[in-house]
Amino acid sequence: MADTKLIRQKAERGYADAQNHLGAMYYKGEGVIQDKAEAVRWYRLAAEQGLALAQYNLGYCFLLGDGADQNNEEAVKWFRLAAERGISHARHALGLLYGNGAPGVVKDEIEAVKWHALAAEQGHMESRYILGRKLDLGEGVAKDQGEALEWYRKAAEQGHSGASYALGRKYAEGDGVAKDMPAALKWYRKAAEQGHSGASYALGSKYAEGDGVVKDMVEAVAWYGKAAEQGEPLAEFCLGFLYFNGVGIEKDLEEAVKWNRLAAEHGLPQAQYLLGMMYHIGHGVDQNKEEALGWTLKAAENGYPQAQHAIGTMRLNGVVLTRDYAKAKEWFSAAADQGLADAQHSLGVIYQNGLGVAKDLGEAKKWFNLAAEQGFAAAVETMERQAAE
Repeated sequence: MADTKLIRQKAERGYADAQNHLGAMYYKGEGVIQDKAEAVRWYRLAAEQGLALAQYNLGYCFLLGDGADQNNEEAVKWFRLAAERGISHARHALGLLYGNGAPGVVKDEIEAVKWHALAAEQGHMESRYILGRKLDLGEGVAKDQGEALEWYRKAAEQGHSGASYALGRKYAEGDGVAKDMPAALKWYRKAAEQGHSGASYALGSKYAEGDGVVKDMVEAVAWYGKAAEQGEPLAEFCLGFLYFNGVGIEKDLEEAVKWNRLAAEHGLPQAQYLLGMMYHIGHGVDQNKEEALGWTLKAAENGYPQAQHAIGTMRLNGVVLTRDYAKAKEWFSAAADQGLADAQHSLGVIYQNGLGVAKDLGEAKKWFNLAAEQGFAAAVETMERQAAE
């Protein structure tokens, strides 16, 4: 109480530090009844005297609409004043606002890089990571893999899980740095232990593939499980697939359906396709043709080539869906363009027989040849038969 009284007295006498302190007390409800509008009043008094920290705090209130109407232009105004006086959090905030754009703030990647760079030089962890990404992708700055790596490393050493994951990915792929699987695994593990779901998934994949480590499906299941529990769609799908096949874990079709459904609901097309197959066959769920078609169609619409071929085949044969050669051709084309040999062969059949299109043996031969080059047996036989004629 005595401290609160003293701070208030100093604030009322015009001491900027005390005004900012009193504003923070009202904002957090420490020593006084929480009142964010009163916090804004005191922050403003201090900010107008040029106190940089108060200017940042006031900008933050305008950004969130805490104690004042939300106003991005006012937020930028006060953040800029604080940033020019060296407040790293204000510089970071400006970097985010210009990098993402917002009502009242025109997106400007160059301006975003400028502020993130200033904050990064001061040691701001998140800005160091974001600056690394900007350099990595060439957003608002010339692409520079070496500089990106250094900023990722600085952020990772401060404990940024996303930066650790980025380093792991770069070393795993040899992207801008010599490929180094031990280094990749080190950074993936660090990120995963910090709760980064993408890193847990990456570790699961490395153990499943035996890439840089001894293949260990039990360990793969463990890492996929960590990532899946955090809602990582690819990990949910992989975990479901391993339950489905009983690899690295006891076969459990109900668990397979559970995890695959989560991945499908998260929009992963391969999971949607597999879930459709489960409903079609009746594996782990009651057989349901409507559910099977619904999930297969979702996967096809989301660009999964096997699902596109499946829908095309239904249209071609008039099974489940009404026969429609033109639509069959559209689905086969979508899958064939992605390199699916089955679809390339089916598209060849469409052109060979003039189903919904003008008969075109040259076009048919092109698609048969592409499928044959991938070893698709029916296409190989067709090409061999045509060569013999």
